[in-house]
Amino acid sequence: MMPRGHKAPRELKLSQAQSTYLPPAIKHNLTNWWLIHRRGANTPNWDLVTTCKINGESGLVLVEGKAHVGELEWPGKS
Repeated sequence: MMPRGHKAPRELKLSQAQSTYLPPAIKHNLTNWWLIHRRGANTPNWDLVTTCKINGESGLVLVEGKAHVGELEWPGKS
């Protein structure tokens, strides 16, 4: 599970090489799907990542939480 607490607070990008949650081919496909225009682009950081079982199959729980207004983006939203 990530993050691992106050001493290891780093958020996870599923596309990163050190991510053990996905096989390399799926990381590559995920990055290609997410980033249409790669220059200056970024994949999401997840506040909480853990494994689970969904109907007996391996799955992931991905959580993105916003702690304060400064983390929110408002352009284009009503």
